[in-house]
Amino acid sequence: MSDIKKRLLKYQNFICLIRNFFYSRKVIEVTTSSLLPIPTSDVYIDSISMKVNEDIQQTSKRFLHTSPEIEMKRLILKGSGDIFQISK
Repeated sequence: MSDIKKRLLKYQNFICLIRNFFYSRKVIEVTTSSLLPIPTSDVYIDSISMKVNEDIQQTSKRFLHTSPEIEMKRLILKGSGDIFQISK
């Protein structure tokens, strides 16, 4: 087995362990949006902005999230219960 394959399998097993830990405790996995309609409200963090859909003449400005925490808090406020997210 190649070294790269060993590393990939090790990473995969690690992620499986994390997921199984939360699943066994009935915690729901979520994926929040990476592009948001508004920048972060933290004055010490600059949000990266981008224009999307320029090619189809429906341009809108979006911001890359600086952390999934805000969106996860919104889900909790809406009644999601316990949640987790594995982000890049």
